[in-house]
Amino acid sequence: MKVCQQLLSRAFSHRAAFRTGSVTPDTGRWRCAPAAPLCSSSAQDRKSRPSMLKHLSAKIRSTGPISVSEYMREVLTNPVAGYYVRKMMLGPEGDFITSPEISQVFGELLGVWMVSEWMAAGRPRRLQLVELGPGKGSLMADVLRVFGQLRSVVGGASVSVHLVEVSPVLSRVQAESLTGTGGQEA
Repeated sequence: MKVCQQLLSRAFSHRAAFRTGSVTPDTGRWRCAPAAPLCSSSAQDRKSRPSMLKHLSAKIRSTGPISVSEYMREVLTNPVAGYYVRKMMLGPEGDFITSPEISQVFGELLGVWMVSEWMAAGRPRRLQLVELGPGKGSLMADVLRVFGQLRSVVGGASVSVHLVEVSPVLSRVQAESLTGTGGQEA
């Protein structure tokens, strides 16, 4: 058996689930999935397209092609139909769950590591904690819990927290989680 065929066979047999558009082990040829209904141009299909697809189609018709970064920004953060804006995607009811939602251990260990690095840096007076995409704020809450427990060590530092979040819904959840402000911006 040729090396290429061996690799294809191995990749195919170890796949947990077949993907659309995959290589078949017997022929080594690319097998494409049937065209998705979104690729259709019939009037009926255009009427039933989701609002994001309609929005993107209108945008491309009016301004011409868009970059991948612009496409991603629209589908993730569009104020009306963006993924991070339209629903709660975290937790058991959502699309995924992150480690800090399962256990506080990761956040606490990260907090201990941060204190250690802060001490190794000579204990600067100012310490900024910045988290990108903080979800529900669980990771930062766990880190801050450690800082509170090590107050005797960190007490002299001015610690500021900056959460970078695109979802207004998650921003409110974070404010409640970290400050107990009843959902007000902190």
